[in-house]
Amino acid sequence: MTLLKVAKPEMAYLKMGIYGEAGSGKSFTASQIAIGLHKYIKSKEAIAFLDTETGSDFVRPIFKNEKIEFITAKTRAFKDVLTVVDEAEKNCSILIIDSITHIWNEMTDSYCKMHKI
Repeated sequence: MTLLKVAKPEMAYLKMGIYGEAGSGKSFTASQIAIGLHKYIKSKEAIAFLDTETGSDFVRPIFKNEKIEFITAKTRAFKDVLTVVDEAEKNCSILIIDSITHIWNEMTDSYCKMHKI
């Protein structure tokens, strides 16, 4: 296996973070942006939602109304994030992670516990 490969464009259309207080509409906003991007790129693939807060339950009807396949993984485990990202790269055009804070906290807590910090 080699790391060097012929250069080709692999740039994503969008990578973004959304900040706000609880209930301020972050999941809704991310979903609306994902739907708009999905239409813009004329994707036929699903939109994936890695859900640490059950936000996908609230936005699911939006995707249903838009007739866009919507798949979710409900977890806070960092090891699951790696799997979800892998699966999303192969099967989806867009991945929403809501919220990365819980995943970060789980990862740092595990690290501290493992190293007795």
